[in-house]
Amino acid sequence: MFNRREAGVNFSQTKYKILNDSTFIPHIRSGGLASIPYIIVESFNIYNPEVVFVKIYNGTNFDIRIKKLFINGNSYVFSLKAEKHFNNIKVEVLDIKSEKKLLSREDNDFVKYIPKFTSGRTPIYIFDYDSFYVMGGYYKKDILVRKNLLQYKNLPPVLGLYLAEGGKINATFTNSWPEAINAVLDFVEKNFNIPRDSVRASICCSSSFKSKKNEIEKFWTEKTGVRNFSNNLHINKHVKSPQGILELSFCSQVIKELFVNLSYKLNIDKNFEFIDGFLSGDGSPILQNKACVTHHILFDSERKNYDKYKKMFKKYTTGLINKNRFVLYTNWDQNLELLMNKAYSYSPMKRFRFLKYFLSLPKTKLNKDSSKVIFLSKEFKDLRLYLIDFYDSLVLSNIYNKDEINKFKEKLK
Repeated sequence: MFNRREAGVNFSQTKYKILNDSTFIPHIRSGGLASIPYIIVESFNIYNPEVVFVKIYNGTNFDIRIKKLFINGNSYVFSLKAEKHFNNIKVEVLDIKSEKKLLSREDNDFVKYIPKFTSGRTPIYIFDYDSFYVMGGYYKKDILVRKNLLQYKNLPPVLGLYLAEGGKINATFTNSWPEAINAVLDFVEKNFNIPRDSVRASICCSSSFKSKKNEIEKFWTEKTGVRNFSNNLHINKHVKSPQGILELSFCSQVIKELFVNLSYKLNIDKNFEFIDGFLSGDGSPILQNKACVTHHILFDSERKNYDKYKKMFKKYTTGLINKNRFVLYTNWDQNLELLMNKAYSYSPMKRFRFLKYFLSLPKTKLNKDSSKVIFLSKEFKDLRLYLIDFYDSLVLSNIYNKDEINKFKEKLK
């Protein structure tokens, strides 16, 4: 229980104003510190108040923040340095808890998958807020996360995409196709309440784009809605995608921890949608010989994900090549199953190559009249037209001329 006599405010109460049971106009001391009136802290009936969850008003607008509480003199204080630019500031105290309680992870939904600390050993606090959880801490900007995140329709493929091409140290995602970028942006926008036009983005591309910064940014904005680009293009001679590669940066350790832990800990390894997302990011179909399509997956040299991959692709024959390439050796029926379950659907060119290789197999030609093969043959033609239109849009965007883009379209024959 908070003791008024031991931890009351140690300055004149005329310097702040209590508006109601939980809201007050603070007196901000030098250094940006503000005390919480003892009567408000006392109302939460907590023995060891260490972290406060507040709504900080900036005129008629407000921010939801998690703040560290510490004792200064006889007062519990928190920092308002980050809000020094606010006008007509007032503070509503939504909750106060001990650190032990905040790190207990007693909830039964996806909260149990969130680690107690970031990889840098900074605590991750979680507060309940209407249909959201607020996650973060006093150290960074907090994020809103929808409570029904696990029911999000496209969660499995998004986690597969992130496992393949998302940052494991920082909250980033990299891909060359709008389909994959939009899947991740839709997820973040819907579940974290982060508008896509506020997400930071950078473009990595070949030297062909050196003088085309405005054009390529406009292209990606039209395809994805991203607008917050870095100041410079990143030129890399190894980039083969004519549209370049887009990297999203969500600037949140909590988002990274959530993506990584859900992809590792949810029991969705054998889910075809999860595999679709993963292959779309890190996989590549290879025509091994006239009768076999295999799938090669780039593999980190330290083999950190080896057990995860073995579990995910347990039904297939697998192996390692040169210690950095994980390979699925699949037969005709397994490739048909992968295709019918939309493998590579977030990477149109990889999907096109997979269809092309599969349709060229002798067994496929023997089964050309089957309904599934007819369906895949139609998809192959439709996808070819889509890719032609996509590459033509690079010409219309004044990024390439017709002769240059025809080199890429040759691959579609």
